[in-house]
Amino acid sequence: MLIAEKLLLLLLTDSGSRESRASLMAPVALRAAVLIDLAQAGRIRIGEDKKKTVRIIDHSPTGHPVLDAALAALAPKDGKRIGTIARWGGLRALELAADSLKSAGILGETKGGIFNWFTRYPALNPAPEAALRAHLEAVIRGEAPA
Repeated sequence: MLIAEKLLLLLLTDSGSRESRASLMAPVALRAAVLIDLAQAGRIRIGEDKKKTVRIIDHSPTGHPVLDAALAALAPKDGKRIGTIARWGGLRALELAADSLKSAGILGETKGGIFNWFTRYPALNPAPEAALRAHLEAVIRGEAPA
C-alpha cells in the first residue's frame, strides 16, 4: 500500500469524512505523500538544495494507477518547488488514493450536501486501517521497525 493510501486511511473517520483536526492540511499532506511515493518508485527526484525542486527522472509507467496518474499530471510542473506542487490541486492525490482504496474494497463513496458537493469515503473494510494503526503503535513502542 502506498504512503498516500495509508495516510488517507488515517485522515478519514469510519463514516468517511475527514478527521476535523486534519481537515485543512489533509490535501497538502496527501500530495506530499504522493510525491514521496513517486520518489520511492524512482520516477522523480527531489532536490537537496534550498529550493527543493522536483524533477521527473523516469516517465515510464509504474504499474500502479495512483502513481501513473500522478506522474502524468506532474509533467507540466517538472522543475517546480516541492511546496508549490504540494499546494497545487492538479495532482488530485485525495481522489487518486480514494479511487485505489475503493477498487480494493477498503473504502466506499457517498455524495452529500447541497448539489452533492461533498464526497465521503466510508470504511467498508476496517482491517487495513486497524493493521496500520497497530503497526504504528508498535513502532512508537519500539517493538517494530518503522
